[in-house]
Order: sequence, then C-alpha cells, then structure tokens
Amino acid sequence: MFEALAPKMEGIVQQLLERKDSQFTFKTVVGLPGVGEFTGWQACLDLGYWNPDVYNESEHVIVGPGAEEGLSWLFADMGSLDGVGCVRYLVANQVEYFR
Repeated sequence: MFEALAPKMEGIVQQLLERKDSQFTFKTVVGLPGVGEFTGWQACLDLGYWNPDVYNESEHVIVGPGAEEGLSWLFADMGSLDGVGCVRYLVANQVEYFR
C-alpha cells in the first residue's frame, strides 16, 4: 500500500497548504488509492485539527452511515434535505433546540 501511495504523495502537502480549501483537501485525500469518502473525511478532520486552514469541518462535512441512522431518528420527514442539509439545519438551529 505504501509503495502505491508514495509516488502520489509528492507535492500534495504543499498543494494543501497553498490552497487552504476544505473541498480541495477532501477531493485530494479521497483521490488516493484505497481511500473512500468516509475514511477520507475522517483523515481530513485529523488534518484540520493539525492545521484548520487546510480543512475546516464547518465548511465541509460527510454524513456517514451512523449519522444517517441518527438523523432518521431526529427527522420523521427530511423533506428536500439530504443528510448534510439536515446536519447544517441542526447546527444553524441548535441554540433554539437546546434551551
């Protein structure tokens, strides 16, 4: 696995530091061999804890299977919202709901 990743890693760190774009970081990480969306998002979160300019979870989120199930318990009808839309709705209205 490391032999397959090594050639693809050249220049990636510099690109991520220069672009400072969460979507770009996510697409770059998911573009690596063997990295799926959910695992890639988790890796991006770790990168963002190291350097918030590289990845900001407030700007980009992936809803995994556990979150999808939890959202189905919270929303009897999600209407036109997808999982990410529901998460954004909850974040925007959390103060109102947790009084």
